[in-house]
Amino acid sequence: MDIIIKELVGQNVDNAAYGLGRCSWANQSISDVVYIPKLSQLSPVLVEVQCNVNEEFITRLIGYSLQLKQEYGQLPKILVITIKSITAEIKSKFNNLENERIYTMNCDYWAESCQIISAETIQTQLNNNPLNKLVALGHFLIHQKRNILSISQKHDPTIQLLYQISKDKFENEYYIEEEKLVVIKDLCFKAKTQFEKIVKCLQNEGDSNGKALQYAENGLCFFNHQEQKFKKRETTPIEDTPDISNLANVNYNNDIIAIDGISFIEEFKAQREGRMSWECCYDEGRNKGFFVDYNNWKSLKASYHNNSKKLGKRKITEIEE
Repeated sequence: MDIIIKELVGQNVDNAAYGLGRCSWANQSISDVVYIPKLSQLSPVLVEVQCNVNEEFITRLIGYSLQLKQEYGQLPKILVITIKSITAEIKSKFNNLENERIYTMNCDYWAESCQIISAETIQTQLNNNPLNKLVALGHFLIHQKRNILSISQKHDPTIQLLYQISKDKFENEYYIEEEKLVVIKDLCFKAKTQFEKIVKCLQNEGDSNGKALQYAENGLCFFNHQEQKFKKRETTPIEDTPDISNLANVNYNNDIIAIDGISFIEEFKAQREGRMSWECCYDEGRNKGFFVDYNNWKSLKASYHNNSKKLGKRKITEIEE
């Protein structure tokens, strides 16, 4: 947020002056990012990351902007980051490059300002060291490299910061996707095996179709069961802790998490859909008296994942009465 706010609103404006606004509108359209000012003299900020900028997108963009005006009484400052292309018709309406890295567009009556970044606009800026922070953000989003080693300017501090933020936000999803892959591979193997049995039965002239039909019905029953199981599954399952009384602490590589703290984490994850928010879990837990030995949510998350990998080797410290 800080990069965008300082570039669009002013270098003297702190990101604390803005908060995230909702992105869904009355006409059921959904924009990407909206920053709402906490001070009346500041304008809202609308950010759109768009694959192709064409007439249809600009029409939609104008709609978002006017919805903001209707709801907050002010036209927004707009930043568009173009991933692939801008049509010639739209580009013909651009003004000259501003600061040699941003297109500006005439937006009278529907926005306070409209700035557009593309691979073309920032190309000449990529040799600067360090990169302008907004150029670095555009470079990061446009090239979409999953590994920092695959992107040019990988030594730039802003690029490194963006990759670190991405790692912190999506690291937990890696484990979820890895688990899904294991399940999918297992389902494919079972399906392949079942079809091979059916084909073998049908190719065997001495065998009746009854056995092949039975294999098919078994396969149908199995996959119906799998479908129902995954429909009900909203969160990644976590192995239950053992039913042992008088537990005080669990020690994993000198990282100590209280048993009631682990229970709180598991309950927090079970009650929420989508990606796990460790920051919210940490804050809520601290407010309830948990995680007092952890300075921040990152250390809690690292300890929890380390513990989860070594459940079979955990050591239980009993309460001394």
